[in-house]
Amino acid sequence: MKYIFVILIITLFVLTGCNSSTIKTVEIGPERVECVGAFGPRDCILMDGELFYDIIEGFNYEEGYKYIIKVKIEDVKNPPLDGSSNKYTLVEIISKE
Repeated sequence: MKYIFVILIITLFVLTGCNSSTIKTVEIGPERVECVGAFGPRDCILMDGELFYDIIEGFNYEEGYKYIIKVKIEDVKNPPLDGSSNKYTLVEIISKE
């Protein structure tokens, strides 16, 4: 019986440890900023005051508003050479001013 319990605990640990993700609260700036991505010049948003080249799934950014949002950040296994190693998904819009 002890061995089954230990095996279940180890299995649970391995399965939950495979998909690493975090929830983070970030600030999104009110204006897009010129930046240069893998395919040349483009417009980026500012996340916590830094250029953000990726997309946030489920987030419909409207220029002119400052947002405080919660995002789920997940590791991407085997990302494309020109792609991000993280996937960002909107969890909640805390404020929109």
